[in-house]
Amino acid sequence: GYARQMRELGLRYVRIAEFAWRKMEPRPGEFDWEWVDAAIETLAGEFGINVALSGSPRSVLEALQGRGQRIGAYADIGKWMQEGVAPLEGLALLKDRLMALKLSDRSALAPLVSEMYRLELKPSLITVNTNAADVMAGLSRSLEAFEAAAQPVVGDRVMQLSRGIPIKGP
Repeated sequence: GYARQMRELGLRYVRIAEFAWRKMEPRPGEFDWEWVDAAIETLAGEFGINVALSGSPRSVLEALQGRGQRIGAYADIGKWMQEGVAPLEGLALLKDRLMALKLSDRSALAPLVSEMYRLELKPSLITVNTNAADVMAGLSRSLEAFEAAAQPVVGDRVMQLSRGIPIKGP
């Protein structure tokens, strides 16, 4: 099936059920999670593909209870902010279950990157987004903002490493 093809193609991470809400909620207020659970367990358990779940930090954390480390969280920071979730609080809840991060709001980058560093979070994927009419210019501004936010953290890490690694001559 599809899981085998994903593994054969070398996929290591997936987000699933993104556009399948009608299948998850066939009738208003009636939910069917059985097929989603089966798909997640097949991908992660049987085929070793990491699965990132999306949603509010609390709902994702609840869904992750009792699941293995191949199942984690996809954090859409812009969506969290629209829903009234403070990004730093969301990161603190998810901790090491964070697999992927989507950055949409450039204003919150510096404290967010700093907190990720402090918590030693290492998502496997970080994406930036833009809603600008000129997509290239918007992405360029987003990447510049990410770089500016990451520079102090990278500088601190280099300083830490340099204190523990002796300088050797020829």
